[in-house]
Amino acid sequence: MALAMASAFITVVAILIHTGSPWLTLMGLLQIILSFPLAYFFYRFVLQLEFFPFLNFIGVFVVFALGADDVFVAVDKWKNARLEMKDKTTEEIAAYALPDAAGAMLLTTFTTAAAFFATTICPIAALWCFAVFC
Repeated sequence: MALAMASAFITVVAILIHTGSPWLTLMGLLQIILSFPLAYFFYRFVLQLEFFPFLNFIGVFVVFALGADDVFVAVDKWKNARLEMKDKTTEEIAAYALPDAAGAMLLTTFTTAAAFFATTICPIAALWCFAVFC
């Protein structure tokens, strides 16, 4: 648990340094934290899996990394669009930057999901449950 808290703290500090915005940092952290109940809901109630091995808690580190990556990508796309479109309104910058950011985030999330999906062929129950949960 101490390592998970340290991971969360380091992630928050990194997001805060990168974005320079406490609000974006808080929203990024909220996005990360809210993914856990959603994942557990699908794991337990949709897939009806009762076995929840300790290995699933390693997913905390995976989710923090993915969530922080999404924030970094969105902020970088926004900053680049703002530099390229200096005379445009905020709405025009958002219309240009956010679809591009969404595509990049979709690609990184899809490749991670594909890796975990490929892991579901593992015959070891704890690893299979970890892959499904993540």
